[in-house]
Amino acid sequence: MKEVVRCILFLLLMVILTGCNRNLDYKTDDTNNSTMEMVEEIDSDIIFDYQETILNNISGTITDYQITESEIYFIVRTINDTKEEFSLYSSDYSGSEIHQIIEQTSEVITCFYVSNNKILYVSVEENNLVKLNEYDIKTKVKTEHNMDKSIKYPKDNGFYKIIQNDFGIYIFNNNAIYLFDFNIKLVDTLYADNGIFIDAAVSGDKIVCVRDVYEGAMAYLEVSIIETLDKMVAKKLNVSLDYMSNNDYLVNCDENIIMYKTEEGLWSYNIESFDNIQLIDFQKSYIDISYAKNIEYIGDNKYIKVGNINNNPTIVLFSVMDEQKRCNRKKIYVGTLYADKALKQIVSDYNRKNRDTEVVIKEYIKISDDPLTQFNLDIATGNAPDIIDVRAFNPDMCINQDLLEDLSTYMENSRIVSKDDIIDSVLSVTERNGKIYYVASAFDIFTITAKENDINDFSGWNTEEMCSYIDYNGDNAMPFYSSENKSVMLEEFMGGGAITFVDYSTNECFFDGDNFKMLMKLCNEKGVDGDYDIEEVVNKVAKDINDGKVLFHAGHTAFNNIQVLKNVFGANTLYVGYPSEDRNGHYFNFQSCLGIYSNSANKEEAWQLLELMISEEYQYNNLDYDGDIIPTRKDCLKELERAMCATEPYYDKNNKKIKPVEGTWKWGQFEISIEPLSQDEVKQFEDLIYKTDKIYGQDWMLMNIIMEESAYYFNGERGLDETANIIQSRAQVYINEHY
Repeated sequence: MKEVVRCILFLLLMVILTGCNRNLDYKTDDTNNSTMEMVEEIDSDIIFDYQETILNNISGTITDYQITESEIYFIVRTINDTKEEFSLYSSDYSGSEIHQIIEQTSEVITCFYVSNNKILYVSVEENNLVKLNEYDIKTKVKTEHNMDKSIKYPKDNGFYKIIQNDFGIYIFNNNAIYLFDFNIKLVDTLYADNGIFIDAAVSGDKIVCVRDVYEGAMAYLEVSIIETLDKMVAKKLNVSLDYMSNNDYLVNCDENIIMYKTEEGLWSYNIESFDNIQLIDFQKSYIDISYAKNIEYIGDNKYIKVGNINNNPTIVLFSVMDEQKRCNRKKIYVGTLYADKALKQIVSDYNRKNRDTEVVIKEYIKISDDPLTQFNLDIATGNAPDIIDVRAFNPDMCINQDLLEDLSTYMENSRIVSKDDIIDSVLSVTERNGKIYYVASAFDIFTITAKENDINDFSGWNTEEMCSYIDYNGDNAMPFYSSENKSVMLEEFMGGGAITFVDYSTNECFFDGDNFKMLMKLCNEKGVDGDYDIEEVVNKVAKDINDGKVLFHAGHTAFNNIQVLKNVFGANTLYVGYPSEDRNGHYFNFQSCLGIYSNSANKEEAWQLLELMISEEYQYNNLDYDGDIIPTRKDCLKELERAMCATEPYYDKNNKKIKPVEGTWKWGQFEISIEPLSQDEVKQFEDLIYKTDKIYGQDWMLMNIIMEESAYYFNGERGLDETANIIQSRAQVYINEHY
C-alpha cells in the first residue's frame, strides 16, 4: 500500500535543549568547558541502568535546562489561576542538593545561559517586549537589556537557545539566528531557508545549526556551519538519514566532529571525511525515544536526563549496567517481522521499569533471508517467541491453530486495565467467541475516501457497485493514480489484503467468484504493463484528484489528513471504504499488535508488557498530538480529540502545554493550511472508528500466490477464468494446510 509522502513545513517545536556550550561568559573563558565530552565509539549492545530521582519539593514543569561541569540548572514553569510563573533552580547530578536561584516571576523565561555565577536569560513581558537579562547569582542583581525593537517575540515559536563565542551572543528561534555584540546591540540576522532550525551549538570559533529536510522519499540532516566576521555566513552540508524524523538534536561539536542524537540513537559525523557512525542504539540500550530527546552525555559512558516524568520534575542518571546483573535477568522474547518505532518504545519502557525481566525483540527480517518462513518454522517446531506480533500473520490463523493465549482472564484480574477501557470497535476485532487474543497500542485506518457529492448514494459498496461507479466516470477516470501497474492496482483494491476473499470461519476461498474476477478485469483495463515513473505519478496525484482525473484516495486515514483531503478533493469527503460484500470496507491498521504464545513459559511476564501497552499512563504519555496515530483507549481518544479541536493553548494533566493545530502541508502543487478541526470533522472520523470492524492483516504467502498467478493474466498468457481458477485452487490448498 503506497502512501503519499508528506512534507510538513511548519512544526510546532518549542524544544528546549542546552548543554553544548563551550564558552559561557561575555568574554572567552578557556577554563570553563562544557562537560559534554566527545563520546568514544562503544559497544553497540551496551545496556544502561538508571537512577531516577523525583524532585518532590518542586512543583511545575521543567521547560529548559543546562548542564555544567558539576551542576544542573533548570527553569520550572508553574500555573497559578491560568497565569504562568517561572523560577530557576540549580542542583547536583543526584538531585539531592537543590537551590532556588531566581524566585517566581511573571516574566516568561524562554531560554537561559549560565557561566561564572552569571545567568543570561531571554524574557518576554505581557506587551511582548523581549529583553535579555543578566543575573548575578552571588549579588542577586539583575540587569535588563532591551533588545532591538525589530525583534518581535514570534507567536508559538519563541526563542529556545542562547549560545556564545568570541564574536558575540547568539539567540535562536526556529526561524532565525540573531547575533548581538557584548553591548547587546544587534549585529546581524540569519534566517532559515525554507524551513526551521531545530538546534544549535558552538564548534570552536564557529556555530553549527541543524534542521531536518525531506525531499520526496529522501531524508537528511542539513547542517549549517556558520562563520562570523562582519556578519554570519553559512556553509551547508547534508547528512543522509535512512528514516524520516523530526527529532534530530545536537549533542556536542568540536572543530571537525558533529555529534547528534536522533530517535534511533547517538551519532558522530566527521565533516571532513563524511563518516557517519552510530555510537549508541537507544532501543538496544533501553533509552527509549521519549527519554532520548532530553538526555545529555556527561562523560564516562554516563548520561543524564532532566525533565518531567508523569508530571513530576525528575532527574534520571544513566550508567552502564553491571554485566552480572544483566545476565541474571530473565529473558522473554517478542517475535516480529520488523520492529517499528512503537514496538521499540514499549519494549524500552518495559525494560526500564522491570529490574528482573528483560524483553528482547527477535526481528526476523534481520536474522533470516526468508523471515516469514523462519517465523513460521519457529512456531511449527515449538520455538515460538513468548509474544507474537500478529501483524506478521493473519490473526485468524494464529487463533485457529491455538497459538495465542486468551487474555480475558488477565484483563479481568488487572488493576490498571479493563475491557471497558478499550474502544468498542477495537475490542470487537480482537475477540473471538468472547475471548480476547491480542491487544494493540494505537492505529490508523485504511479506507477509500472519495468526493461526497459525487458518491452520496453510497455509504459503502460492494465490488460490483464500485466498478459501476468507475465505469460511469468514463475511460479516462482512474481509481488511485493517473498511471499504475496492473498488479499494484489489484493489491491496492484489496485494502484488507488477500484475506478479503477468504472466510476463515469455514476456511473457504472465493477467488473464482465474480467479485475477484471483476477486480482483475478492471485492473487489466485501467492499469499499465511494466514499470512506470512512480515518483512523478505520486507527486501529481493531488492535482489529478482535484481535476477529477483520479477518483479515490486509498490507504492511511487519521485526524491529521481530514482537512488535507477536503482541500485536495475541493469538497467534503466521504469514507466509502474498500469494496466489501457487507459494504463496510474499513480496516484497522494496528501498531504494536501483540498476543501471548499459548505455550510460553513466561505468560505472566509477557502479560506485563501487554498490560503496560494498553494502560492509560503509557498511551496518554505517548499521544501523537499530530493526529497521525490514534490510541486504542477511549479516554486517550477523547484527549486527542480535545487537542485536535483546541482553538486556544491549554495544559493537559501532565502540565504539558498543548497548542492549537496549525501548519502547512505540501502535497505536490498544493500547500494546504491546517487549523483546528471542527466538531463535525472530529465526529466524521470518530464515526468511522466505531463502524470499522476489520483488521488489516496481510497474509503474505497468500498474496504471493495471487500476485504470481495474476501476472499471467495481465501479460496476456492466460484468460481471466483460467487464472481465477488456478488462484482459487492454490489458495484453497494453502488455507487447508495452514488454518
